[in-house]
Amino acid sequence: MSGWYLQKVSIEGFRGINNEGAPLVIKLKPDCVNSISAPNGVGKTSIFDAVVYAITGRIPKLDELPAAEKGSSYYLNRFHAGGVGTITLTLVPAGGGAEVDVTVRRDAGGGRTVAASTGADGNAILADLNREFVLLDGKTFQDFIDLAPQKRGRSFAGLLGLKRYSALRQGFASLTNTRAFNNHFGVATKEAKQNTATVSLKRAQANIREAFTALVDDEYDPAEAETSMLAKAHSALSGIELLKPLCEGRTFEEIDPTSCVNAAKAAEGGEARAELAKILRDEARWSEALRAAPSEEDAKRLVELADARDAALKLTQGDLFRQLYSLSEIIIADDSWVDKCVCPTCDRSGAGSLRPCSPQARGLSGRGDSFGQSGPRMDQKRLESARRAGTIRTATR
Repeated sequence: MSGWYLQKVSIEGFRGINNEGAPLVIKLKPDCVNSISAPNGVGKTSIFDAVVYAITGRIPKLDELPAAEKGSSYYLNRFHAGGVGTITLTLVPAGGGAEVDVTVRRDAGGGRTVAASTGADGNAILADLNREFVLLDGKTFQDFIDLAPQKRGRSFAGLLGLKRYSALRQGFASLTNTRAFNNHFGVATKEAKQNTATVSLKRAQANIREAFTALVDDEYDPAEAETSMLAKAHSALSGIELLKPLCEGRTFEEIDPTSCVNAAKAAEGGEARAELAKILRDEARWSEALRAAPSEEDAKRLVELADARDAALKLTQGDLFRQLYSLSEIIIADDSWVDKCVCPTCDRSGAGSLRPCSPQARGLSGRGDSFGQSGPRMDQKRLESARRAGTIRTATR
C-alpha cells in the first residue's frame, strides 16, 4: 500500500484563519511525531478542519448542523476579502521521491477545485489519504473506545491499513453461514420464482403439444426440428379453405391469429348460425322442462293416489251420489231446514234426526283428501243454488 508523509500545511482564508496575503504555514517533520499546542481560540481546530476538508471534501460537524444555521457559510473566513479559502498540503512519498503540493480551493458558492504540482493527480492522492483513522478527531477516538470489542477490532484493522482484508474475511465468514447467505441474496424467493417458472414452462409445453396435435393431426415430437414443425403447422392451416387467404405468402410466424379467429366468427354467421341458435334455445327449453317435471318417485306416488281414489269411488254409488249426499248434509245442517227428521232428498220422515245418519256419519260421502273436499265457500254456493231451485222446503209441522 502506498503512503504519504505530511511535510507542510499552508492555510489562508479558511475557517478561523484570516491572515489575508500571508498564509499560515506549518512545517512538520516527516520522520517524527509532530504536535501542535497553543492557547484556546488561536486556530488549532481550524488547522485540523482545513486538513480534513482538503482530504475528504467536507467538514461533518458543519454539514450536520440544522439547515437554519447554514453550516456551509462557516467554511470560509468572513473577514477575508478574497472570498476564497486556500489549503495546500505538501506531501512526501513514503517510499521516497519528490515532494508534491496539492492545493485545494473553496469559493463562496461552495465550489471546490484541486490542483497538484509536478503533473500529479491531486484527486487520486487525496483519495489515497482518505482512509480510516488518517484523521482521528476526539469524537472518532471516543467512539473507538466505546465500541464493542468485535467492532473495535475491525476499526483497529482499518487503523493498520487492513480494512479491506477485514471486510473480505467478514464476507467469507458470512458465506459459510448458509442461512445468512440465503437471507442476504433472497435464495428462497429466487427458488420460488424458479419453481413458478418451471411450472409455467411445463404448462406451456403441454399446451403446445396439445395444439400441435390437434392442428396437424400428428404426434408431437420434441426432438423434431423447429423448422419442420412450423412447416407442418403452416401446411395444416393453409389446408383450411377459410384460412387459406390469410396464410398465402406468409410464414407461420407472420400469420395473424386474431385475423383467423375473426374469419371463423364471420363464417359462423348466416343460416347455419341462426339454426344453431334455435337448437340451443330448444335445448335450453327442454332442459328447463325436464328440471320442472316430477321425479320418478313423485310419479309413482301420484299413481298410487289415483288408484286409491278409484278404489274409494267403487265403494260408493258413484261421484253423482256423493255430490247428492254432500248437498243433503249441507241442507240438514242449515238452520233454515227446521225439521231435521225429514230427508231433503226423498222427503221422507224418520223417527229421529237425520243428522247422525248423514252421509259423513255413514261413510257414504267419501269426502276426503282423495276426492277434493269442499270448503265453506263451496258449501254456501251449493246451498244457495238449492234454494233457488226450490229444492229446500221449510217443514212447518
